[in-house]
Amino acid sequence: MATGKCVNIMKKCPKALSKEIQEADKANFVCEICGKPLVEVNQSNTPTTPKPGGSITTTTTSPTPWILIISIVAAVALLGGGGYYAYTKGLFGGGEDTEDPEKIPAIWISIMEGDKITLKQGESKHLSLDCDPSNANDGVIWTSNNESVVTVSGNGDLMAVAPGKANVTVTTNVYKKTDDIQVVVKGSTTPPSWPSYGKYEGERKNGKAHGIGRLEFTQEHIINSHDIQRRKAKPGEYIQGQFVNGEITIGKHFDANGKLIQALNFGVAPSDEDK
Repeated sequence: MATGKCVNIMKKCPKALSKEIQEADKANFVCEICGKPLVEVNQSNTPTTPKPGGSITTTTTSPTPWILIISIVAAVALLGGGGYYAYTKGLFGGGEDTEDPEKIPAIWISIMEGDKITLKQGESKHLSLDCDPSNANDGVIWTSNNESVVTVSGNGDLMAVAPGKANVTVTTNVYKKTDDIQVVVKGSTTPPSWPSYGKYEGERKNGKAHGIGRLEFTQEHIINSHDIQRRKAKPGEYIQGQFVNGEITIGKHFDANGKLIQALNFGVAPSDEDK
């Protein structure tokens, strides 16, 4: 066992403030209140018992180096607490300061994109936040109530998965302040390639056959939608000639081996402007 004093004045440990001498095991030589290491002191300065007929003699010893250090620490504490803590920590040990940085909670939070946004299927979007105070750092949690429509990352990045609607909510970690936004996802606006029933090579306008070209059918389909006879071409057969707005006007119809089946003359099909 050994005796010592607590010098944890910055944390206002009662044992340190009262300068009480504590007794502790040398293997665990720490303050019983705050757990900080003790500074060892010597309690051998006690008066001797007088002998009969003699005078009282007192054994005196010089202050130990640790007592001098305590005095220095106390003086530094009076001059500035921050300097004291750094000084004693480096001098006496006591472990590293493991306290987390101070969190600044948000008392108000808002999604800057507003109450509603519209995305196309497959489109992504980053959501931005505004908060009070502006330096709040308590963190947020993003959630989507319909992840089959919209997903959201921990950074507020949206991904439009499928057509539909979903609400995306942001929540602060400390005070649980929230804000939400409705996300509407529309289907892809990319029109299907023309034609869906065959393969076309030649001149085009607005994505459709317009001019001289060749259309090979991959599935049975009406050759011209304005044909009163509703004549069809089978898979492998093809037509070539003059096209207007995706319709054959004048040309020929061949089988898969290139044999002529019939000549075609449907006149001029109406253009998009005429419809």
